Amino acid sequence: MKNTRFSNEEYIKYLNESRSSFFWDEDQFKLIFKNIDINAIHNFLDVGCGLGYLTFIMARFLNRQCDILGIDNDPKLIKIANNKMNKSNFSNVSFKVGNIYNLGLLKNSFDLIAEQLVLSHLDKSEEAVKEMLRVLKPGGFLLLIEPNNLAMSVVYNNLTNKLSIKEKTALLSFEMKIQQGKIKIGEGDDNYGDHILELLSKHNMKVLDIRLCDKLNPVYPPYNTIKKEQLIKSIKNENSLYWKRLFKKYYIAAGGSLKKFNKIWKLKKKMSKQIEKAIINDNYYDTRAGLLYSYLFKKLDYEQ
Repeated sequence: MKNTRFSNEEYIKYLNESRSSFFWDEDQFKLIFKNIDINAIHNFLDVGCGLGYLTFIMARFLNRQCDILGIDNDPKLIKIANNKMNKSNFSNVSFKVGNIYNLGLLKNSFDLIAEQLVLSHLDKSEEAVKEMLRVLKPGGFLLLIEPNNLAMSVVYNNLTNKLSIKEKTALLSFEMKIQQGKIKIGEGDDNYGDHILELLSKHNMKVLDIRLCDKLNPVYPPYNTIKKEQLIKSIKNENSLYWKRLFKKYYIAAGGSLKKFNKIWKLKKKMSKQIEKAIINDNYYDTRAGLLYSYLFKKLDYEQ
């Protein structure tokens, strides 16, 4: 089933804002690349590149002689990525529209392939991995970056930490139902990072490196006026009609009742109001910790 929500203008706006800073510190990328001979990478493919966020990060680490290609199935995102490329100083980067299940590229043609936060949005993620492996050269490298988003549900700020056990349990149960509904509808698995090792064990791949993202984007006072406005805007966006409709769809698909959904959503909005007030009063503290994996594999040139 096709996941259609990525063409939504509000979601594209969200991508632009949420991808404006690194998920990863540069030192972690340096550690990942210690396992790769950069001089042996003549071409690189970013699958499901979106706005080109990961593409441009990788371009900074790879040689300027390396041909870099980003592919995404959404023409709107590719248009934005191309505009960014035209304004950059990377002449070796290009973007085009393509299908992750049928890339239309030659077998065994890329030295390095990567994806970030793509498999977790697919209903046929294993088929996508098979297609990536098809175009990856023997001896080539595969970098998969995927999350466990449920972990964020048990990371509390200074306000949610004061909720009762009953309220915390209700919010966790809500998030679990949202994720179950997403899977049932066929729009991916938000905890797909937990499944990568099992998935790749079925293929002729060697594990080279596994890491967790150590980058935090903490929020703590004092904030300037611009920071306050950005934080409040972000909080309000989380409770927008767009996200409410989407989460309601997932919740109902997982067998939840509309009555219970509205009850939890009311609690979430109440917490958002308290957070807005705390931000205004310089009294909001949040580590914004998450759980994001990076897996680096090498495609063996022989069968084990």
